[in-house]
Amino acid sequence: MSNTVYGSADLKLALTAEEAKKLTVILAKFSKDSEVEKYVQTGIGFSGESFSFYDPIKKGAVRIEGSAALPVDDENEMMGAFSHWLEFLTEVRNTLGRGDWHVHMDDYDVNWDSKLNAYRM
Repeated sequence: MSNTVYGSADLKLALTAEEAKKLTVILAKFSKDSEVEKYVQTGIGFSGESFSFYDPIKKGAVRIEGSAALPVDDENEMMGAFSHWLEFLTEVRNTLGRGDWHVHMDDYDVNWDSKLNAYRM
């Protein structure tokens, strides 16, 4: 069984250099790389993946998309990771403030709460 969270946006206007830099900072802020590495080395830690954009985030991009595999061994860990990546995608969307967005976990679409300006399970 595999569960993956996906996010994509057609931005309508190309990313500026400043926006690309902001997205790189947000990605680093939410990164799970050190926890994944710990899991690989010891079997303890985060057994999912960090979110990865499919193409490099750079000035001029008009579409961004990526995904992160969620942990599957523990439902609580999986839901915690899903929540974490929804927070990440919320921050990305709020930072850019434009575009047509699609966020989902496999076949489950995640709706945008326009009152809270956030993705919610």
